[in-house]
Amino acid sequence: MIDRREFVKCSALGVASLAGAMTGLGSPLSAFAASYGASSRAIRFGIMADTQWKANLDGQNPGTCAVGIINALNAQFIAQGVDFVIQVGDLVDKETDSPNGSSARTLPVGAAAAQALYDAGIGFYPLRGNHEASVIAAAEVPALFPQMRGTGPNVFGGTAFSSPFDTLNGLSYSFDFGNVRFIMLDQFTRTDNTNYLGSSNNNILDQLPWIEEKLAERDANTHALVLSHKNLTGGNHRDCLFGGDPAENQESRDRFISVLAENAVRYQMGGHDHMHHRSIISSSDMSSSVKQLICSSNSYKFYIPQRPSNDEMYNYPTLEQMIAEELWTIGYYIVTVDGPRLTVEYFASSTGVDYGDIDLVNTPASLLFFKREAWGYSLNGKEFVIGQGEPYTAVEDSFGDTSAAILAGVNSGA
Repeated sequence: MIDRREFVKCSALGVASLAGAMTGLGSPLSAFAASYGASSRAIRFGIMADTQWKANLDGQNPGTCAVGIINALNAQFIAQGVDFVIQVGDLVDKETDSPNGSSARTLPVGAAAAQALYDAGIGFYPLRGNHEASVIAAAEVPALFPQMRGTGPNVFGGTAFSSPFDTLNGLSYSFDFGNVRFIMLDQFTRTDNTNYLGSSNNNILDQLPWIEEKLAERDANTHALVLSHKNLTGGNHRDCLFGGDPAENQESRDRFISVLAENAVRYQMGGHDHMHHRSIISSSDMSSSVKQLICSSNSYKFYIPQRPSNDEMYNYPTLEQMIAEELWTIGYYIVTVDGPRLTVEYFASSTGVDYGDIDLVNTPASLLFFKREAWGYSLNGKEFVIGQGEPYTAVEDSFGDTSAAILAGVNSGA
């Protein structure tokens, strides 16, 4: 069942990532991740994405919110024993319940859907997306989720909360959990009904000093992840974290990528495109890069990548190197952080339609999640990018009295 959907492998982050991308369920990396075992100090958290829905025709999805899918994901997160869950925006499809003939605000429905996590002792840390981008939502979302400001009954272990300034208090925010710092970025209309330089496309620009400060001040030998709704370069959508297309605000975009690289941030994660999409995004001078994850859909809708890609359309030379992509699935992510090691596991379920882009009308009757891919890094290790057709013999490293190298082989991923 899971082998019939399009799953494109375009390059590899080292050998382990390549193995996971190529073989999916039951891959060498999957077996490794399951077998090495996490220590008692490890933390685990889930990541989910856009939960939009249209009219509530099956009775499971009130308030333009994909509650049926959320309930299935909550069950997975609880079963996997995560400490908290992050959602990277688009909590609802519309801020009022017009598809169901009502003017009621819908965001309280999304907030109520997290109660099963709270009841299980699991935190929930969301971001806004472009579907709740208004000034009304700017005040409403932190009120519904006070943990975004480090207050209320549902903080569940988060510490060191910070926001860049008052008009983004609890919208853009950072917090620590264990040995990880999370930078959560909001680029939408602020509580004073303004946008930086008059456009939401510029709303990350004046946050760059705060981002750099929060990354640089953290303790040595800790992890950091940066999450947002929009991406550095979208698979489908042209609009992105720094503008209406991937070439806008290039100087600030380059600074952002270099700040992440200089502060050992390996991953920038987002939603917006409703597909599983991993790639390497470089600065315009190719001096810095960061790995991008666009998260799989948790919505009624799915998107198809642009061809040529947004990167090819707007950047010359191109700045994106593809790693893996899976379309038309409902998915979620489990991240395990065990000391210096961080592992991401991607789980996905068929919608029941394997060969094309559809808009769901009813919640799928049976969501069966399979591990599709796993990848990660260690703060103590090195990373090797092996392009298509390139030999693995570049992989060589040593530590203490131990040396390791790959003696032969070529990346023949198609």
